[in-house]
Amino acid sequence: MRLASAKYNEEAGRALAAILDQMTGIVQSGENVVDRFFEVDNTFHNLISQMGKNPLADKISRVVRTLTHAMRYETVATMLNTGRGEELIAAHRCLLETLQSRRLENVEELKSSILSYLENAEGDPSLSGFLDEIALYTDLDSRVDGDNCVTM
Repeated sequence: MRLASAKYNEEAGRALAAILDQMTGIVQSGENVVDRFFEVDNTFHNLISQMGKNPLADKISRVVRTLTHAMRYETVATMLNTGRGEELIAAHRCLLETLQSRRLENVEELKSSILSYLENAEGDPSLSGFLDEIALYTDLDSRVDGDNCVTM
């Protein structure tokens, strides 16, 4: 992410946004489309990996995704099959916004959040668990001063 953020360009951003639109369409279709979503998800992450323009980092990223294929597939399937597809979309939108902001501190904050979750997770850490954990923070981040609401 750090390399991709540093080398972000509008063309790649448009491509990622188009992939995100595909993901959204898949989730909104309401059909059992785990395989299709997972394929598009891999395309999204492959593009981010390629954006860094570092062949070694790209290869490492691909190997990690290959080694974690079963776990990632199971997480995507569980989230889609339990009506939590919008959370997957939100997580990918957060990645895109982090890249678009070109703010390396956002990447560091994401990395810190992941490491904190891994250190403090009860039981086996999972993508689903991490998304549950950060959902509270992202809800607060989207609040605008002056909103007519009460926060806890």
